[in-house]
Amino acid sequence: MDAVSIGIRSTDAGFLEKLRPYLTRFAVENAPERYVMLSADCGAVTTLVGGKILRGRATLYVNQLVVYRGFSVEEMIGRFLSVIRDMSNDESNEFIRVRGAGVVLGDGAVVLPSLPDPHLPALSGLLVEAGARYLGDEIVNVDPVTAKAYGRHFPLLVDASDTALFPALGTRYTPRRRAAGVPSRRLALAVEELGGAVAPPTEIRRLVFPSFEPGRPTELRPIAKAEAVFAIASAVLNMHVWGERALIMANRLLGSATAARLTVGSLPDAASTIMHELQGTN
Repeated sequence: MDAVSIGIRSTDAGFLEKLRPYLTRFAVENAPERYVMLSADCGAVTTLVGGKILRGRATLYVNQLVVYRGFSVEEMIGRFLSVIRDMSNDESNEFIRVRGAGVVLGDGAVVLPSLPDPHLPALSGLLVEAGARYLGDEIVNVDPVTAKAYGRHFPLLVDASDTALFPALGTRYTPRRRAAGVPSRRLALAVEELGGAVAPPTEIRRLVFPSFEPGRPTELRPIAKAEAVFAIASAVLNMHVWGERALIMANRLLGSATAARLTVGSLPDAASTIMHELQGTN
């Protein structure tokens, strides 16, 4: 982490030990020159009669700002990594930053530009588990000159409601019931835990625009070029930086890449459809 100094302190050394494996897998790239202190108050531990242990509410701070409050160490790790990832993503304006997932099948990248959706990382994780190489779970960086997609060495941040899809998460996290309207939490899942690896920069061959509609039949269908250009533009996070150049890149990209819409009725069906329909077309 050359461009930013990050201090980490915790009231429980066990939290730092659980966090350490993720910190060795990535670095903050092109972050601003500043100092950031992350402080983890892991909550007081009380031992009841009979030996039952209760842990109090945990709180995570970025400088003096509270960014997490809850009872789960795994959730707090996910929030911690989310903060670090956002710091890096906000400064990577040398790329066109596309909101969406991305994997590599064969010798071509499949990018899934999307509206914000908590289940997108799980779809990316299922694709990696099925044999795809990883590019991103919610953001994919695209080089504006070569139109290649660049992978990030961050863990996936899977929504807690999708825990059951990944045995590696189920062994260390028990989903909690939440009141209506309370957002779910994110959990860190390393690419290596899925048996996968981060892909090198790869030319984009397919664009798939997912819409998450639970219960509907999962369906992949082609769309027109004009519709695809508009959908890409809607997913570019730094349009204020690239402006019409992002549209020119999207138009040029669609000269060689095909585009389709994906109705996601279920996440496993969607991953299976992508692997079956697109694996042999790159």
